[in-house]
Amino acid sequence: MRVSKDLIDLRNEMEKLRTETTLRLDLIEHQLNKHVTLNYMKVIVDYMTQNTVGAIKALNCPKDQKTELQCKEWLVNLQNNYISKLRTGKIQESNQALTQTLVALKNDAESAIKENSQDCATCLNKISETVTINSAFLGDLNTLTSPLQANNEELNTVSNIDPAKLETEILNPVAHSTRLKIMLSIFQGNSRFADFTQCTNLSGGHLLYHIKKLNKHGLIAKDPTREYRLTLKGIRVLALLTQLGKEEQST
Repeated sequence: MRVSKDLIDLRNEMEKLRTETTLRLDLIEHQLNKHVTLNYMKVIVDYMTQNTVGAIKALNCPKDQKTELQCKEWLVNLQNNYISKLRTGKIQESNQALTQTLVALKNDAESAIKENSQDCATCLNKISETVTINSAFLGDLNTLTSPLQANNEELNTVSNIDPAKLETEILNPVAHSTRLKIMLSIFQGNSRFADFTQCTNLSGGHLLYHIKKLNKHGLIAKDPTREYRLTLKGIRVLALLTQLGKEEQST
């Protein structure tokens, strides 16, 4: 019957349209995830660079200014060895260079102790702590850029969003200008309680409340040096907020 043939043709056309739509959505999602990953990479690399420069600047040599400048120049060159590779997307090579940097710092610290230069050893150990933190971020970057089959991750779609969890774990913790100011302060290398007081105009318990909120939800973490640092989750949130801010300005 003619009607039956028309129905079959219509069904076939609808199936074809459904398949094409699915392919387009998959392509859009792939491009979106690729764009977000690249944005994460840039923010993480910028933070690692800022973190490194800040740590070196904070060193204070008790010997003399010339020795301090020479030491800082050497440390900058040592760290640029892996950061420069990272900026060109060579994550594996950067990781190898970072490992070599850690070994060099450890050996020099041990030599300084043997030569009774405890101040030099202290400075070298402080930089080692920063490089160790950077090593963790490099591991995170490697996970972000690995194929999904390799790290057993699945792409999340909008339909998979858990509104209650998203509100509790991300939206609520960052939905306050004070907490965002704290995160930005850390990103810029100002990571002590006194720095947060300066950028938020808060102190004591009022400021501690916001710090604890960020720490509780895994957006920042406290180091043994009593300084705070951004976690990978914190950096991801800042990266997404940065992207949203740029899109808002363009509308």
